[in-house]
Amino acid sequence: MYISIDRPRLLGDLQEFLRDVGFITAHYRGDGLRVFIPGSPDTPQAKRVVRVYLSIWQSIHPGVQASITEQADRVRVRRAGASR
Repeated sequence: MYISIDRPRLLGDLQEFLRDVGFITAHYRGDGLRVFIPGSPDTPQAKRVVRVYLSIWQSIHPGVQASITEQADRVRVRRAGASR
């Protein structure tokens, strides 16, 4: 699965946080990470687990918008106030 955030400069921090809790992460494009849970298939349960840890990380970084998707080409998060 893929996580994208609207503040790419914080990707390194997010990546370190997720690795510290045991996830495998890889930088993907400018604003995203590919995330795996070792020994867990990409299932709705795995997505819920990632969502919980992402929420914890977001509470440490208030205002950061994030998105979890199954495919990287769908990963897009707009900055607050950005026009289409």
